[in-house]
Amino acid sequence: MIKQKNKVNVFRLEKRVSHLERLLKHQQRINAHQAKLNEIEMFDREVLAKRLSELEPIVLAKQPPFKKQGVIRRFLTVFWQFLGR
Repeated sequence: MIKQKNKVNVFRLEKRVSHLERLLKHQQRINAHQAKLNEIEMFDREVLAKRLSELEPIVLAKQPPFKKQGVIRRFLTVFWQFLGR
């Protein structure tokens, strides 16, 4: 079996290779930029988590203890607020 050789246009091949190299460089720039954004986002999340953990005890200490009101108590509270207008 004889294999037929296809003609290769060197100019087209060179053009195609240069185009693929440009695409590769462009994708590498995009990937590098995305990696920087990911690092910044992780750093921001760590800082926010640290600040939140520092503020939680302060805020929770200032809040009065939660008292659950019954249906009648809520009704009376709303009723007296209505009369107080």
